[in-house]
Amino acid sequence: MASKRQQLATLVDRLGLARAVLSARARALLPWEWLTVLTYHRIGDQVAPGFDPEVLDASPATFERHVRLLQRYFNLVDTRDLDAWRAGGKLPPNPAMITFDDGYRDNHDVVMPLLQRLGAKAVFFVATSYINDRRVFWWELVNHAFMTSSRDKVSLSYPHALDLPLGGHDARRAAIKTVLKLLKREEGVDLDRFLGELYAAAGLPFDRARERELADRMLMTWDQIRGLRDGGFDVQSHSYSHRVLHTLSPEEAKKDLLRARQDLEGALDKPITALAYPTGRPLGNAPALRQAVIDAGYRYGFTVDRLVTLERLNDWLDIPRMMIDQAVTDSFYRSTLALPQLAY
Repeated sequence: MASKRQQLATLVDRLGLARAVLSARARALLPWEWLTVLTYHRIGDQVAPGFDPEVLDASPATFERHVRLLQRYFNLVDTRDLDAWRAGGKLPPNPAMITFDDGYRDNHDVVMPLLQRLGAKAVFFVATSYINDRRVFWWELVNHAFMTSSRDKVSLSYPHALDLPLGGHDARRAAIKTVLKLLKREEGVDLDRFLGELYAAAGLPFDRARERELADRMLMTWDQIRGLRDGGFDVQSHSYSHRVLHTLSPEEAKKDLLRARQDLEGALDKPITALAYPTGRPLGNAPALRQAVIDAGYRYGFTVDRLVTLERLNDWLDIPRMMIDQAVTDSFYRSTLALPQLAY
């Protein structure tokens, strides 16, 4: 069921107001002082059975419509344009940035050729340990364990006692959400231990060779990431381990982020200055964590939060982005580009 915000956005679009605002802005008839940054993860028609369907944000056809709409009304930028802006230059009118998080293989195989054909910029944020070690992302393994287990319940003892029923599809999705919420909030979890115990409780083998095979199908390689760079795209950091920074100590966060930057700079032979925070959680009131990001060598930090005007964009380490997912209809997309207050 559509939310009230989605219903309002649909009405705004049907009345023609979204197109009118976008057109007036593109023709410089309406002052506009927003930096529109959009977050995607995967583009495709389906994911492999048992894995996370929620990171599939749009089909190729839908994503192409998104890009064409942006090109019609906006000027696409990347972090190099932010560097020029900070150095005293100007951003182009109506700046917008397309970003991709994590490092999924379709970013290279599907997204890059589409963007090249359209002549569009984008920024790709990569979590480097998974590329190095050919490991499957931890949230994908959580999905896989619950969706493929033949048991009707999974009982966990670490880091807390949990009994999670698996009586049907909805129960399995609820169990996944419970565990992902725990891992995104709990400090000090040994992730390898947790995943090992989860797979044991689900009655599934935790086969490292099989995981590597899955990772090779799911994730980019360093050669493919270099292909993004060689294609003119901006590649930046999404941390080393993709742990929510707030669940790490400042020392652990600094070590993680520094390792990611070193991995990327070594592989790409270019400076890495920008970081998309895992899960997009803003730094907020965490001065020690903020200092860890600075000490690890980053100039920009991207969150997932409500967009703000350029006038209010006074914190380079908390640049907000708008989440895009499969629930975003074309009508909702147009309306939220025109009126970012409607975005969720």
